Amino acid sequence: MIDSARQRVRTEMERRLHVLDDPDQRCGTQPHDHDRLSDDQVANALAHLDENTEALPRWPWPRLHEAVGPLRGGTVWVLGAVQGNGKTAVGLNLVEALTAQRTPWLYVGLEVDAKVLRAWWACLKTGIPRYRLNDNSLSEDERKGLRDEIVAQREHSKLAHFANGYTMSPEYVIGLATRLWRTRRVKVVILDHLQHLDYNTPYLRQAVGDAMKSIKACALEHDLVFVVASQLTRRSRDSLQAFRVPAISELKESGSIEQIADVVLFAHRGLKPDSMAEQKKFRQEGGDISDFAVCDRLYLHVAKHRFGLRTGHSIPLQIHTPSDRIVEVEPANPASSPSTQLDFIKTTKEST
Repeated sequence: MIDSARQRVRTEMERRLHVLDDPDQRCGTQPHDHDRLSDDQVANALAHLDENTEALPRWPWPRLHEAVGPLRGGTVWVLGAVQGNGKTAVGLNLVEALTAQRTPWLYVGLEVDAKVLRAWWACLKTGIPRYRLNDNSLSEDERKGLRDEIVAQREHSKLAHFANGYTMSPEYVIGLATRLWRTRRVKVVILDHLQHLDYNTPYLRQAVGDAMKSIKACALEHDLVFVVASQLTRRSRDSLQAFRVPAISELKESGSIEQIADVVLFAHRGLKPDSMAEQKKFRQEGGDISDFAVCDRLYLHVAKHRFGLRTGHSIPLQIHTPSDRIVEVEPANPASSPSTQLDFIKTTKEST
């Protein structure tokens, strides 16, 4: 009996070694399948070449669209920022643009409930300050305007989808995206944000890496676009972190995020030109941030682009803080670009 068991083990080992030596069996294909596979790949490449990019989803700001291109299916975009630096505002402005483009989308908000996100979306469209909604200080006209706008969202029920719940695992989010892709032809999934997923493990770095791989696989399989918001590592000694251009290594659990992401954008605040003295004083003594900051200015910095477009530059935007409406602005002059404004910050950071 023992000899029989040993023989079965030996036979199985020989079979596995034979599979490893035979590339056709190792790949699970027959020789004639390779020709068919090659033909399919060529056909797909030609279809990709002839694709009408004008019909693809796009960012709501023309200069950003020109800098990074359309939201093409099968891609993962990462939006990194420190807390309070505009990740949710960018996401809500994007869903507003996607709705206008008649592109079905899914917004997975893990910090704010779906009903609140819908109310904030209505605030963005009406220009009503969000803080009045939060502290219930709306006038009757504002309340009526918000109510009408929220009711009007029912007209977009086939386009606009907010996920319910705070606690979601990566598997749940991917399953939800897949289901809505099948039933509602969703094309863009916005995840806000990556670090708030329920990983149920102490090994967060590995779990985030596995989640990014699963997100990329889902994007490729269903031709979806994932826009994934990500936190940055807090630097307690860097009081001006919100204003400088982050490095990709500052993405929290950054290893797999930067490797798998097709495009990485960073949101950071704006600085007044020639304000280095005020920045230095703020670092040393504290004070009023308005002495050196442009409070309504937000930049989207292109840190990575897998498809060959230029990186290392920032797109200036204006954010209307009460409602979080974001519009495009022209830079005042080339000398006031973020890279020149932040030389002092980077130099001081490196010296410390």
